[in-house]
Amino acid sequence: MEGDKAIIEQLKKLGKNYTLISFDSLQPVQLLQLLTDILAVVDAKAHGGVVVRDETSEKTLERILAFLQIFNYPNPLDDAAKEGLVLGNKDAVYPVLSWVLANHEDLAKRAYLARMLTLPCEVPPSILADPEVADVHEEYMQDKERFIAVHKELTALQQAAFSTADIKKDLAQMDEEKDQLTKLIERKRKKTEGLSQREALLNAARALRLEQDRYTELARQKTDQVNQKMNMELRLQRARATLAETEAARAVGGPAELLVRMKEEESMNRYLCDEKLPHDLAERTEMLKNMRRVVEDSSLDLDTLERKIQAENAVCNDLIDKRMQNASAQERLSVMRTHAARAASKKAATAEELAEAMEDLKTTEQALAARKAAGGDAVTRLPKEEEYKLYVSKLRTKSTEFKAKKAELADLRSEYLVLSGTEDILRQKAADASAVLSEREEQLGVKGASAVQDKLEKVSMAKSEVDEMKGLALEEMSNLTAELYQKTESRKAVLAPIIARLRDLRARAQSMEEEYDEKKRHYDLYVNSLERNEANSMHEVKLLREDIMQDESRYHQLNVKMAIVKAQVRRKKGRGTVCVCMSMCV
Repeated sequence: MEGDKAIIEQLKKLGKNYTLISFDSLQPVQLLQLLTDILAVVDAKAHGGVVVRDETSEKTLERILAFLQIFNYPNPLDDAAKEGLVLGNKDAVYPVLSWVLANHEDLAKRAYLARMLTLPCEVPPSILADPEVADVHEEYMQDKERFIAVHKELTALQQAAFSTADIKKDLAQMDEEKDQLTKLIERKRKKTEGLSQREALLNAARALRLEQDRYTELARQKTDQVNQKMNMELRLQRARATLAETEAARAVGGPAELLVRMKEEESMNRYLCDEKLPHDLAERTEMLKNMRRVVEDSSLDLDTLERKIQAENAVCNDLIDKRMQNASAQERLSVMRTHAARAASKKAATAEELAEAMEDLKTTEQALAARKAAGGDAVTRLPKEEEYKLYVSKLRTKSTEFKAKKAELADLRSEYLVLSGTEDILRQKAADASAVLSEREEQLGVKGASAVQDKLEKVSMAKSEVDEMKGLALEEMSNLTAELYQKTESRKAVLAPIIARLRDLRARAQSMEEEYDEKKRHYDLYVNSLERNEANSMHEVKLLREDIMQDESRYHQLNVKMAIVKAQVRRKKGRGTVCVCMSMCV
């Protein structure tokens, strides 16, 4: 019941609301569909949109088992559990569902990383020889490394814990800065209210901001073009290096040597394509078929198969012993067959060594190209005539040494074949002697005494080797411990004055910070009082200006009225003078 409650609580976090009754009443098909939906939350590519009713039971089991195997399900599933999964039994489905729900975030993260970091297919070395394919593959590896670094940084940021006090302090500081900016904006606005070219200045500021954005975009485009130029220069350097190597090879050996080398390379590639690769492919295919047959056939038991294989090997060994005893006339033919088998195995080993050498050559070429790219043009300069002659002479000396070593290697290989044949003969004689010794021991009633003696000698030798390794390990650990202790003491002696100085600086910084806070508080109070006084003064100035404007308007009105009155007086005086003149005339 507790397990059911835990599963229901986890399902609610994923948006699937069930009660105990509704969850317990789910049919097997519905339970399998619920499990598939939860698996789709982790890996949507493999389980998204899957309908269990439209899927066969074998396909459902294969899909669920593949998921559990990939993500390392801790509880191994036996045949009964697998059958319970196919049938949708609660006893088999609930543990899997509980484990997936409890770890779905980690599983989703692992699935995401596997999808992003796994290469869809392995690129053969022959295809990687193409410069363009090599460039694309190198860019892919660089992007992969960048993804890993960015993902690690993201994980570190997500796991970083911020204290509440720091957040509150930051918020308070942001609010204080916001208030200061608001006051600054108000002051600037008041200062610019009386400007006659305010709109023109605002338009100029907008145009400046647009030009700055355009400059940033042009700088980004310039950076992209510089990166493209560097990539093209790298390709040019690689092409020049390839051309120089080709010319050097042509100058050292001449056309005949180059033709011989090409024929050897062609014969080796023909052998790889016609014999080795088909043989390896057939072996891998046969192994895959056997593995699939073992996985699909539930009636087969691995232990039983191993016992059968051991029994068949024993029968084969008996038949080989009988044939060796009865085939005295065909010893030479068996020796030749042995030599042929050894030559074939040696040929295959040489082919594998060649493949490894080609892979090492490719890695070395990539490292050389990276060094040339890091070194610039100084690495890709053409050698002078004297340097080139010196290089050719060194190359000839190395070629002579190589031929001598090659002849010595051929002698060693022939001697190895002789010694290996002698070793096989001695082993056969030792086997015959051990058989005679075992018969003699059986006759004497002490069967297995020689084997026990050999085992005891092997155990004693192994014990002595282990004791020697333990002594070396203990001595190395003691030396390492002493070295670490000396380093720790020396570091402590070096860090002691620094730590003392750091403590003094911290105390001083704390006192200065307190003094700063106190002075800042006084400064803020003084600024606020000045701003209030400034506001009051501005208000009084505004009122006085309004009074002045009113007085000036009244002054002008009175002047106009006085002018009108004076005009009327002058007019009346003129009329009175005219009347007097007229009366005098009469």
